[in-house]
Amino acid sequence: MSLKTFYWNCGSGLLRKIDFVKDLIHENNLDILFIAEADIRLGDDYGCLSIDGFDIILSQTFNSRGKARLICYKKYELDIITLGSEFDNIIGIRMKNIIVVGIYRVFKC
Repeated sequence: MSLKTFYWNCGSGLLRKIDFVKDLIHENNLDILFIAEADIRLGDDYGCLSIDGFDIILSQTFNSRGKARLICYKKYELDIITLGSEFDNIIGIRMKNIIVVGIYRVFKC
């Protein structure tokens, strides 16, 4: 039992990079892909981000602050676990006794 996981900081938003993401997932047979600095905003249409066989998970800040800086693509059969608070960019994924966590800490001056 194993999970093939990548973490990528896409820098400046995900929309223009979705073709790269789809290729990355399929060419590397990934189970989980965390993407930092995805900048998914509440109210925008993100239908183009869907990938067959994968759920898109947004960090809890999507609802509390209107923007998710961290997102995750995960295969359908994997479970989501809640970690942190509604103000954190943390996503947890579980498969049986394996837990994988993606964390993004926003830069503060």
